[in-house]
Amino acid sequence: MKPKEQSELIRKEAKIQELIKYNGQPCINCGSIVKYVNGSACVDCTKKRILNRSPLVGKKYQQSAKGKARLKRYKKTDAYHRVQNKHHRKHYKEHPEIYRTRHMKYKYKMSEKDYNLLLEEQNFRCASCGIHKDEHLLNYKKYRLCIDHNHLTNKCRGLLCVKCNFALGLLDENVEKMQKLIAYIKKYE
Repeated sequence: MKPKEQSELIRKEAKIQELIKYNGQPCINCGSIVKYVNGSACVDCTKKRILNRSPLVGKKYQQSAKGKARLKRYKKTDAYHRVQNKHHRKHYKEHPEIYRTRHMKYKYKMSEKDYNLLLEEQNFRCASCGIHKDEHLLNYKKYRLCIDHNHLTNKCRGLLCVKCNFALGLLDENVEKMQKLIAYIKKYE
């Protein structure tokens, strides 16, 4: 078997295994044997060619119908979503205030300014238990006061600490359940 036929056979096997690169015949320009499966181009030479290419070439391609179609297909792939998720996780860690503000605006129709005004009205304390926002710790971690809202009307009622908010949610905001729980605790005092 000739070397060229042997490299084609290796390339076909690499395609079947869905590999991106394979070891083929040495490159004419640089002598490297690592090549891309989708063509006969050497990896090193391809990278050099791309780096030396004018940025306008890429922009023209992206604006063309072929480039737009390729981008649309790429956006449906797992690789695209992995890159996007990685970027968003990093951005979220660096700028949590942006996401918190966006969430408040979307869910409660409340700005950061409105939140701070409500916090001042409550003297920086939980509306239920009265713990100051700086004293509130859960697992040795400081938390902001949660926005308590009516789940039917989505109207804001006040700011609660995490524990009070969680308890209220577990009791389904049901006054009867709360009274029964209070009676149960008093019974065993």
